[in-house]
Amino acid sequence: MKKPDCFEVAPGRPLAYHYCSGSAPLVVLIHGALSDRRYWQPQWQFLCDRRLAVLACDLAGHGQSGWARGHLPAHHAQDLAVLLKKLALRKPPLLVGHSYGVTVAVEYARRYPVHGLFALGGGVTGLTPWWEKPFVALLESVGRHSFRLPPVGRAYQKLGLVGSSPATEPFLRQCLPPSHRTPYRAMRDFWDYDGRAGLERITAPVLIAAGEKDPVFTPAMAHTQAALFPAGRAAVIPSCGHLLMIEASDWVNAQIVQMHG
Repeated sequence: MKKPDCFEVAPGRPLAYHYCSGSAPLVVLIHGALSDRRYWQPQWQFLCDRRLAVLACDLAGHGQSGWARGHLPAHHAQDLAVLLKKLALRKPPLLVGHSYGVTVAVEYARRYPVHGLFALGGGVTGLTPWWEKPFVALLESVGRHSFRLPPVGRAYQKLGLVGSSPATEPFLRQCLPPSHRTPYRAMRDFWDYDGRAGLERITAPVLIAAGEKDPVFTPAMAHTQAALFPAGRAAVIPSCGHLLMIEASDWVNAQIVQMHG
């Protein structure tokens, strides 16, 4: 991806983003914790080539975006709303979220009309496994420094991969985990999220996908949580782990096009 544009969604707090104009509705790609907009490279290139309107931004505290302490999923959703208003896009967007990024999509959909919601490896509750808090604390204090060494960063990223695709190797080369502290602090604001209340207001189509071998967001969770939405359905992707947009990029791209219409 080229150098991003930046827009101040609040005084002194820029949001970095890429925008490609094209056919509406806009597809909004929302990454998860400890990642950034580059994780969507397979979708970004595919959608731009098909001349669909697409937006990928760095959430607050990630990539090249600023951060404010206590920035909850609802605050990220408000950032997105401010950015979409700036872009003067009138049709409701199609939101595509990964992992904790799904919570941002859900919070946006509570407040504003959406064309649809596509969740990859994430949902509305139970997203923080018991081991995550101590593990992230260890990474923040010590482990993140080792990610400055590319072989170490690539080894860490492979933990989220089970399958493979043409996008796997470019991902491992280009998307190393963060070595600075802010994303680890920002991640804490997603912990123990519970967004089950009021989901009946989200009447747009919702697809929740889980990798068959994902230990974080399991197939059972996808089925249970899809049933919480009026128009929800679940999909389980064989032989894949948590990073579906990398491992199953062709399938993910096809689902986005189908939901886009």
